[in-house]
Amino acid sequence: MGAALEKILAAVGLLDGLFGGIILFLLAAFRWLYRRLKALRHGTVALLRDRIVQSYYYHWDKGYMPIYSRDSLDEMFRQYTALGGNGTVKDIVEKLKMLPYEKRKDDRDVG
Repeated sequence: MGAALEKILAAVGLLDGLFGGIILFLLAAFRWLYRRLKALRHGTVALLRDRIVQSYYYHWDKGYMPIYSRDSLDEMFRQYTALGGNGTVKDIVEKLKMLPYEKRKDDRDVG
């Protein structure tokens, strides 16, 4: 009985080491994946912020913002905030929403 018990304990020790190694591997893989996803999120937020700011300068100079551009702006801002972007661009979006949808007839096109 002693030899059988030793074999069982050795097998349990082997399985314990194997499962411990698998768990460590999975933790390292999740940590790597988390870092990559965090970097992608921050990069996406930065790109969305840049596009919103560029849209501001472009449309503010023109003096109007067509409906399709406003829809695009709304979607960019929605995703920007969903990804954790802060409210610093909220003022920009609010200003752009004050622009008319079409160029007024008495305005000359400067752009």
